[in-house]
Amino acid sequence: MKSATVRKHVLAAASLAAILSVAGGCGHHQEEMKKTEAIRRDSQLNDINIVDAVRDSGVKAAIISQHTLYPYHFEQDRANLNELGQRDLTVLAGRLRSHAGELNIPRNGTDAALYESRVQWVMESLKAQGIAADHVKIVEGVGMTDGAPSEDVVREVRGLRTQSQTQMQNETSSQSQSSGASMAEGQR
Repeated sequence: MKSATVRKHVLAAASLAAILSVAGGCGHHQEEMKKTEAIRRDSQLNDINIVDAVRDSGVKAAIISQHTLYPYHFEQDRANLNELGQRDLTVLAGRLRSHAGELNIPRNGTDAALYESRVQWVMESLKAQGIAADHVKIVEGVGMTDGAPSEDVVREVRGLRTQSQTQMQNETSSQSQSSGASMAEGQR
C-alpha cells in the first residue's frame, strides 16, 4: 500500500510539474507572440513612413519644378490662398530662400484687379516667410515654360496632343494594313 501511495504522490507531483511547465511555456509563447506582433507593426509603420517620405519628396520636387500657383490654389474670387496654395507656397518659399527665381501665377481669365490683389497677397506672404522681394519675380506664365503666356502653352499642348493622336492613328492603320497583307499571303 505504501508503494501505491508513493506512486500516487509521484504521479501527482509529475502531473503538477507538467502543468506548470506547460503553463509557463504558454506564457512565454504569448510573450513571444506579442513581441513578434510589435515588431511586425513597427515594420509596417516604417514602410508607411518610407513611402510617405518618398511621395512627399516627389510632390515637393513637382511643386518646385512647376513653380506655379494656379487659380485653384486661391480661394474662389478672393486674393488669399486656400490650404493647398498655402502648402505649395511654403514649399516654394523654402526653395526661394536659397535660390532666387520666378514664381508663375497665370491669369487664366482672372480680372485685372483680382489678379493684382493675388500677386500682392503672395508677395506679402513671401515677405512674412523671410523671402526678400529681390529673390522672387512674379510672372504670368505656367511652370516650366520660361514665362510664356498660359494661353500659348495650352494651345501648344493641344497641338502636341493632336499630333500625337494623329500619329497613333496612322501607326494603327499601317499595322492593320500590313497584318491584312500578311494574312492574304498566308492564304495563298
